[in-house]
Amino acid sequence: MNWEERALVEIRNRFARNSFTASDAAKVLRSYSKGTIYRLLSDLAREGKITKAGYAIYRAEPRGENIEIKVRNLYPNLERARKLLSNAGIEFMLTGYSVLGPFIHLFPRRTVNLVYVKLGAGETAVEVLEKGGFTAILNPKSERELNLTLGLSKGDLFVIREKRELSGNTKTGVASIERGLVDLYFESTRGRVPFSASEVGRIMRDATKLSSLNVSRLTKLASRRGIAEEIRAILKAQMELPAGRGKAVLNKHVNAVTAETER
Repeated sequence: MNWEERALVEIRNRFARNSFTASDAAKVLRSYSKGTIYRLLSDLAREGKITKAGYAIYRAEPRGENIEIKVRNLYPNLERARKLLSNAGIEFMLTGYSVLGPFIHLFPRRTVNLVYVKLGAGETAVEVLEKGGFTAILNPKSERELNLTLGLSKGDLFVIREKRELSGNTKTGVASIERGLVDLYFESTRGRVPFSASEVGRIMRDATKLSSLNVSRLTKLASRRGIAEEIRAILKAQMELPAGRGKAVLNKHVNAVTAETER
């Protein structure tokens, strides 16, 4: 076993499936210089022996074998709604809270499910879901409007929003983890869906720790919603991860999300 193989064993033993940086690796591989460690990580990532998860962020598992939490296991009603929309030929994306099940701590009695559809498909999506026995509302403007609808109906609520594009979608119509997190953060902190800011923070923290989250993809998707600076601040303050190049901004939305998890 050469020194690179020994170093790889130490890295895997120390970090398992958690994210780490070159600085983190330096604390484990104390006998090597920082320059050597940077080159080692670069070589290991290029050879596929570790995974580069984002800018200056690595995971110890081999590339292509990293474990992705199975967010595709939707709860029964959501899966039924997904099939209804799919069979109707609607281009859609389930996103936000509903697709982040493995990271949820507090399960509400009734769920507000986010469904993004292409422009012009909103009314059809509402009609399809209502024929299937669900309550759906198109492009609500505020949390108050949602709460009024919830008060007049039973069961879960489907919020349909029309979008020009569905970046971060998958072939099954279920958003990637990164897209789900971005939409959950944006919709909840802007008062568009009734969801606890502290629970959003816990979900984001656990998604970073437990899944093969791609930080670069996360910040890129966030930039399209105008919240990349906030997401970078959360990554740095709450998760102690480098969030790549770019400004990080602390504001009331970031503080609300990170307040509970920083205690």
